[in-house]
Amino acid sequence: MKHLFICLFAFALVFSATPKKLSAQEIEGGTVKYQEITKLDFSGRQGPGMDNQRIKDFIASLPEESKIVKTLHFTKEASLYEEIVSENADVDPNVRRATFFMSMRNKPKPSIIKIYNDLEKNKTIEKLNFMTRDFIVESENETKNWKLSPEMKKILDYTCMNASLIIENDSTDNDTIVAWFTAEIPLSIGPERYIGLPGLILAVEKNNETILLATSIELTPPEKDVLVKPSEGKKVTQEELDKIIQEKVEEFKATRRQGGGGHRGGGGGYRH
Repeated sequence: MKHLFICLFAFALVFSATPKKLSAQEIEGGTVKYQEITKLDFSGRQGPGMDNQRIKDFIASLPEESKIVKTLHFTKEASLYEEIVSENADVDPNVRRATFFMSMRNKPKPSIIKIYNDLEKNKTIEKLNFMTRDFIVESENETKNWKLSPEMKKILDYTCMNASLIIENDSTDNDTIVAWFTAEIPLSIGPERYIGLPGLILAVEKNNETILLATSIELTPPEKDVLVKPSEGKKVTQEELDKIIQEKVEEFKATRRQGGGGHRGGGGGYRH
């Protein structure tokens, strides 16, 4: 608790000395554009045909990372995180091919379509796609064990400090998450499910690599028809969705044991 107080106090001193375009009370809403960065690592790939020279040449031709634009609309009451397809119309087709190729040998998992964060009710409503089916999952916002740091830096001319979080994985090494947030926009929101800090999250690092980075901020409240809760899809609880996923993962493993190919559905990020 003492460490938390010191970090917040240090940030408050810097924050109070920094000229602001708008006061916290004047911020009614806005839109943040993020670059979602995914490393496309094909090293160590094994399986039928992977020794074929044509496959090796194909892999060598693929890009090493994917960069997709995602959007966060927000007001004081709620936020909505999503991909606007038209903003990624010019993405290199090789990036799409590489992303699909990555997913083929991975176990199936849901991809995020939209995430709605209700700040007043402290709830999140997610629209997810799994194996070509859309699901709606509503859940209480969990309190994450963020650890604040006194380190600071500027992102898009906003003073940010960081907080770290350890994510425990089932069968692999734990992930270290570092989120950079600004109290100049004092709303507990951010991209994907990275929320719960005393300010808007502008960047996220995973295991020392940037995976989300704000590229622009527009402090004009979004139109009312933009910030809408997702509703199209089968409504399930998180437990029900976990059961569906587990069943498909077991089917995937059985197919792999029998020498079959990878799955053709799912992909993208999921909850952390």
